Amino acid sequence: TFSWNFYLIGAAFSLPVFYYSPIIYLLYKHSRQQSVLLANVGGILLNLGLNLLLIPRIGLQGALLATAAAQMLTLVLLLVHARNIHARQNK
Repeated sequence: TFSWNFYLIGAAFSLPVFYYSPIIYLLYKHSRQQSVLLANVGGILLNLGLNLLLIPRIGLQGALLATAAAQMLTLVLLLVHARNIHARQNK
């Protein structure tokens, strides 16, 4: 069934993609391209796995949930890598 609330919440959880750029630039500045790659691969794998599980059960809503979860994971992984750079600089 169609529910605007569900799609608005899903869109809100997909917003981390807009926060990636400054973090990615920071990681590139410190030659941490592999960190960016690993964060993106983690998000891709989560998205693929959740899509395979959720789409057959709940359709488009499953795809939305999978994408939102993958975006959040990617952002968290990027933030962890960026925090590691910040921690090293402050030693």
